Amino acid sequence: METGGMKGRRREMIREEVHACLQDFFEVEHIHSEYGMTELLSQAYSKGQGKFTVPSSMRVVLRDINDPFSPSSRAQGGINMIDLANFHSCAFVETQDIGKLDEEGFLYIVGRKKEIIVTAGGKNVAPAVLEDRLRSHPLVSQCMVVGDNQPFIAALVTIDPDALKVWVANNKKDGASINDLINDPDLIAVVQTAVDEANKAVSKAESIRKFTILPVDFTIAGGHLTAKLSVKRHVVAKEFAQEIDALFSK
Repeated sequence: METGGMKGRRREMIREEVHACLQDFFEVEHIHSEYGMTELLSQAYSKGQGKFTVPSSMRVVLRDINDPFSPSSRAQGGINMIDLANFHSCAFVETQDIGKLDEEGFLYIVGRKKEIIVTAGGKNVAPAVLEDRLRSHPLVSQCMVVGDNQPFIAALVTIDPDALKVWVANNKKDGASINDLINDPDLIAVVQTAVDEANKAVSKAESIRKFTILPVDFTIAGGHLTAKLSVKRHVVAKEFAQEIDALFSK
């Protein structure tokens, strides 16, 4: 059971990296996660598939994203945690996480409040749901969902350099430049399958309608990623403003 939290002087590791190290060291097939805060006595636990079991000592109340005192009328919203084992000293904790509860009471973490995209139609979209699924495709290295104040959701996608070399060889694209490849119908079709798969996790209004493949990857050295390999959205949005504008002007 991995309990998160890594605050040291070395580069921070993302959850997938921690899980891979623990699986290798302990020679186990699965590592599971918990959700909660060190300051609280109650934690929710996951056994995979991104769903957390909420124990009897803990309550999760979904709220309006911008108002901790207004319960959400939907199955998704900001997460308020009530620690029943610590109730008299702390009524509830307003987290900055966005979550959803299914009919069986399982909790799913879908994103962070600061990352929420609000479309022109007022739809709140948690980009992490789409981005995590897009990045799971072997050819996709990084991606960033965009669409704030826009009529639909779109995405910037980067290609994994090593995977691209294999794809180029297998598809007889030797000699093609990176600019040729990002506009290649065959490569675009492959990325489209990744987008289609990611879209299955969200509603139509939250789905990615357009995407563009960038000629460079997001890296720490390039200033696009943090030490935890999180995308610096403001940096990427500024550097690729022209590409983002083109997605919504076509």
